[in-house]
Order: sequence, then structure tokens, then C-alpha cells
Amino acid sequence: MGQPSSQAIIAGLVERLGAAVGVEVRSPTHLDLGRLGRVPCALALYEPNAVGVGGILLVVLAGFDGRLALCAAADVPEAWVIDVDRGWTEVYRHPDEGRYRWREMVLPGEEVAPLCRPETRTRIL
Repeated sequence: MGQPSSQAIIAGLVERLGAAVGVEVRSPTHLDLGRLGRVPCALALYEPNAVGVGGILLVVLAGFDGRLALCAAADVPEAWVIDVDRGWTEVYRHPDEGRYRWREMVLPGEEVAPLCRPETRTRIL
């Protein structure tokens, strides 16, 4: 059995998180990061009254590139970067001066919960 595609992983997250977190789940989407412009992402959680850029609570990116730095620069509280090729997800939290101060590697089968809903744990890979 091969690796799941990024699209299948995101669809599963939308299904699991959408039913559990009680905030708006959008996928696929473009983030409006204000002065930094619009950035494509695989999934985003929003809450209308959340503090920050446009109510964004969590961003999920498929693969590493400059988007993570843009999210940190825009003070997005949390970003998950899914690396299907390597088989893990990196969770970034607590943006500070254009970088995230905290990082955790989540391996296949392990669960993680978004900061906005810590009681909602889910597997990514």
C-alpha cells in the first residue's frame, strides 16, 4: 500500500476537524495575510472573533517553502506542514518576529490537536 496523497490527507483532516473543532474549516483556500498578500494553503481554520489576521487560527501547508515564513510574519498562531514524501508533519506554534518559536515533529500514527481546540486530537498521517 502506497502513501496517501496530500489531497487525501487534507480531505481527511477537513472531515475530522470540521466535525469537531467548531470553527470554520476552508479547503483549499488562499489566505489573505494583509500587507503580505494572498498565500495558497491546503486548509485553514477560522473563527470570526479570533485575534489576529482575519480570524485565522491554524494553517495547514502541503510541503515546505516560503509560505511558512509568511504565516509567521503575519502572526498566524499555528501552522502544520505536511511532508508526505518524508512521512511526517511539523507543527509550528507561537509566531515571534517572523518565525515560529516552537516546533514539534508528528510521526505517522501520532495525534496532534490544534491550539484553538486542544481537546480535539487527530492523526494526520
